[in-house]
Amino acid sequence: MDESGDHLDSEVLESVIDKQYVLAALDTDQPRSLADLAATTDHAKSTVNRTVRRFEDAGLVDCRVESNQHTYVLTHLGAQLLEWYDEGLGRLANRPLYEAIPPSASLPWWVVQSGSVELADATVAKHSVFDQILAFFDRIETFRVVAPNLTRDANWTYLSDRIVEKDLDMEMILTDAYLDTLMERFGDRLPMLVAEHGLDAMTVEEHDFPYGFGTGYYDGGSELALISYDENYYSANGTLVSDRPEAVAWGERRYETYRERAVNRNDDVLAACE
Repeated sequence: MDESGDHLDSEVLESVIDKQYVLAALDTDQPRSLADLAATTDHAKSTVNRTVRRFEDAGLVDCRVESNQHTYVLTHLGAQLLEWYDEGLGRLANRPLYEAIPPSASLPWWVVQSGSVELADATVAKHSVFDQILAFFDRIETFRVVAPNLTRDANWTYLSDRIVEKDLDMEMILTDAYLDTLMERFGDRLPMLVAEHGLDAMTVEEHDFPYGFGTGYYDGGSELALISYDENYYSANGTLVSDRPEAVAWGERRYETYRERAVNRNDDVLAACE
């Protein structure tokens, strides 16, 4: 990893998952209950459970919870923190999170120190985390996104409506598989957006999306939003919206890195409706 924190392919974007609870948990002498670190959800993930147990083994959390309470907990960030903990790179307990992060780590410092971070439940289209993303859509005029998954009906319908209603200037970079899915499910809508509203649809190969990749949205150099997904890109774990110039610049650099190797698929989208 480079020491600038701008390594663009393996950042711990999962850090957007519930920063405030992590800070509280690591900056206290007493273990916090799991309820203080997690939002209840109908879906228990084995990776989450393993991370929670490692937190418990490290003495960072108290995992005693009521039966039948499933949790979503800091999956990726927790694993990264514990990796640093195991490697002796800093005693995490009783220290603010950003002080425990090694200088060589690729975690952007503004993710740790800024923004409002909320936990999500397991249904992407319904939980409150997306309220601020929807509000973000209403404020912006340009939209650049690197996304593992935009195929949830409610999300895509809302977004495509914004493109039409606001004449939103949009580029999206997806995997080939997800763009193919969009064409299958929204075959009448997608070509119209490309032909009449200037939507640019681009793709990169599947392996170009790192594990747990956070979706970046930004608007004209003024605002950035991130979403962190679980390892299956199914559920969003958390989100952060920031207008910090360094945050926006970081998002732009990340987007441009993917855009440089993306393939424009507009012709394929238009051909699919012929």
